[in-house]
Amino acid sequence: MIHPGLWSESEDEEELMAGTAREREERRQRIAVLLGSMLELVTKMVTWVVSSHREEMSGRVAALWWHIQALQGVAVAQRGAKRRRVEKEWWVKPRLLECDKFVAGRLDADSSRRLFNMSPGTFEWLCSELAPLVHKSDTNFRSSIPPRKRIAIAIHRLAAGSSYVEVSKMFAVGEATVLTCTREVYAALSTAFGSVLAFPTDAAALTRVARGFHNLMALPNCCGLLTVLHLRIRRPSGPCGSSYLDHNTNFSIAAQLVVDASMRILNIAVGFPGGVHHAKILKQSGLFAKLRDGLLLTGGCCGLMDLSRATPVSIPQYLVSSNTSYPLLPWLMLPYHLHEGDETRGAKAEFNDRLLQAAAVGEDLFGALTNWGVLAKVMNVDVHTAVELVVACAILHNVLLGRHDSDHACDDDDVPLVEASTGQHHDGDDAQHIRDALACHCVYS
Repeated sequence: MIHPGLWSESEDEEELMAGTAREREERRQRIAVLLGSMLELVTKMVTWVVSSHREEMSGRVAALWWHIQALQGVAVAQRGAKRRRVEKEWWVKPRLLECDKFVAGRLDADSSRRLFNMSPGTFEWLCSELAPLVHKSDTNFRSSIPPRKRIAIAIHRLAAGSSYVEVSKMFAVGEATVLTCTREVYAALSTAFGSVLAFPTDAAALTRVARGFHNLMALPNCCGLLTVLHLRIRRPSGPCGSSYLDHNTNFSIAAQLVVDASMRILNIAVGFPGGVHHAKILKQSGLFAKLRDGLLLTGGCCGLMDLSRATPVSIPQYLVSSNTSYPLLPWLMLPYHLHEGDETRGAKAEFNDRLLQAAAVGEDLFGALTNWGVLAKVMNVDVHTAVELVVACAILHNVLLGRHDSDHACDDDDVPLVEASTGQHHDGDDAQHIRDALACHCVYS
């Protein structure tokens, strides 16, 4: 027995619920009575019209008559009937799609190449590496999306370049889910494989890079090709949007890359506006500061003879580029500007041809990166997201090369190098002397 002066929460809730139910029932009854009265009045009016002008009635009025009769029957039925709740069978109608078959491990190699730009074996390995980083726990409301499917959503977005709407329809998930999965998988790629884009610092790795370029163009101690790629994006908003307009009148972001002879990316700096001069991009990149401070390319020098001066020159490790807008530096070799009547024109022209052979690697790299559909199209995203897409494709490019799962994969053959010493080049050997010695080496090699 509860004291009358005390408040009972349970009794109060029961009375409130009972009162609410009675009010709903009374409201339903009043509406049904009002609807029936209105229909009865309309029925009498239509009956009088029909009886008075039966022969002049058109088919449209007759149809209206039958509709009123049916509506009146519904109103009568509603007076004593309660509304029943319809239970939904599915949140999302289940579909068995080609991508779902791949997630289940039943997709053939050709479909895997088309949908994910890699073999099924590489995808399985990638899932095993990334699954711990993208795994989500189930909740009381619903089961989480399996890691394999989350990774498949993100990789297909890169491989096909499909929009979020298209990917959501293909995998039977929401657009917001596609956005979340892609960002989480791209972050996981950077965490697990970000080191594949780090410039080599140990002597053995630099020797392998130099061996590849020596095999390509017979120049000693070359440790990379410096190039810039422009990747199209939508026009960025804001007053700085026009700075992204490049020389081809496309809105783009610039990606500065250092590449070895097998098209492996050794360093990447991406996100610069497409209209920025390439020399300015180099000076603003972290690569320039490290090379200027002597933190990179710290391997041994090789000795060559500059026949034009009849003096030996120590050749340090260096990069090459076919872009003459860069400054000529001891660690950056550029083509000559040829002039008529120059006695060394032949050697300089041969040196320029060797650099063009290296520049072809950059063109092949651009073709390999645009095999990822998201980079082949105009990226309809903001600049920050575009940078994430480019970095993710660069990581996957190197990963596929490392697993020999790419059409461009190749191995560096062991070829003899010019004998190197362990000393560093001295201040007197400036960039011009180094380039002249390399040009003479091209003639006699």
